[in-house]
Amino acid sequence: MKILEINAVSFADYGQPYNDLSHRETVNINITDKDVHEWKSVTLNPTSSRSNEIRSFKCKVYMEPLDGVGVLFVSCDKHNFKMFLLDKPISLKSGIWFCVLPYQCDFTYRLYSHHTESQKEFIDEFLTVQGIYPSIHIDRIYTVLYQEHTGTFRFKGERHPYWELTYVDSGSMMCTVEGRDFELKQGDMLLFAPNQFHSQRAANKNPFSFFTVSFDINLSDPDILCSRVISSDNNMHKLIKLILSEYTMDMLYAQEVMVAALTQLVVTAIRATQDSKRTAQGIPSTITTKIKNTVVSNCLRIIDENIAYKLTLDVLSKRLCVSKSHLSKLFKEEVGIGVSDYIRDRRLEQAKHLIQVGNYTITQVSDMLGYCSVCYFSTEFRKKYNLTPSEYSKSITI
Repeated sequence: MKILEINAVSFADYGQPYNDLSHRETVNINITDKDVHEWKSVTLNPTSSRSNEIRSFKCKVYMEPLDGVGVLFVSCDKHNFKMFLLDKPISLKSGIWFCVLPYQCDFTYRLYSHHTESQKEFIDEFLTVQGIYPSIHIDRIYTVLYQEHTGTFRFKGERHPYWELTYVDSGSMMCTVEGRDFELKQGDMLLFAPNQFHSQRAANKNPFSFFTVSFDINLSDPDILCSRVISSDNNMHKLIKLILSEYTMDMLYAQEVMVAALTQLVVTAIRATQDSKRTAQGIPSTITTKIKNTVVSNCLRIIDENIAYKLTLDVLSKRLCVSKSHLSKLFKEEVGIGVSDYIRDRRLEQAKHLIQVGNYTITQVSDMLGYCSVCYFSTEFRKKYNLTPSEYSKSITI
């Protein structure tokens, strides 16, 4: 049951709120001076946080919170109760059934009605203030890995006592879970339950990359996520990138951000399995940027088509018929990095792809992408990926 705010609209069926009950003419209460002293003050403590006793008066009832935090349950028929935060003076219509409870602390309020006698009843279900308790909780993240492999990759398999999520970022791969084969294409994810034996291999002869995270989680119905391929949407993709980014950067409270993002990812995946009307969406790869600006979009196209040639901001601005300063500003706003940095990163990403294919030597890759020397290519590659092209080639063939 959600806690609602008391306002003129939300509370209209049950009564009305006031700013102040001390000015009787404001609320049109016909109370004599003697009556004022007959307001009943009630103090509740957290031990009385649940009750099945409800009351109703035959005339209007006035309530005013004095100290602490309390909630008001109200119903017109003794069955369909709504819960409001009792944080302002109110009046209840005659015949409204209600119950007041404290919210995790002592709560004092006062009550007045022209009829001192109220009707009391006991309902079958106890009214209580529970707050919001998450039903899904991730206790620990064990590993976060991003792997790139050639078309010859094959992992013989394993089983472990915790969950594992696999997400294909580019290309495609095959996963075998307890003897059952699943093909995962770009943007697909698959979860392995604790102690499920699973193996992985390339789906074809093309290179591919995938993200894995292993973790402990409590799920009331684990079968809801097991043995099914889930097609991700852009929100899931962003959550995965966030987990990987926080793990890589290791910033302050990175663990908390990772757990929160992974929890949201699991919840989104569960919802996706329950949404029969859900349709597949295009998922961006790690190097694709959605661009709305036509100038920047054309700039990216020119870079991709001429990645092996020497491209500069001056050359690009002339081809696009815009000033260098204007192009630089637009590009940074849309892509998030400068033109020269993007060209360098894009060329190195292409170099990784050519190495993954495995048909070219390091020297050939360097020449194909227009580097002035293999030494310079190796230096730039190492700056970006913390290993040389040769070391990278060996790492993806393991």
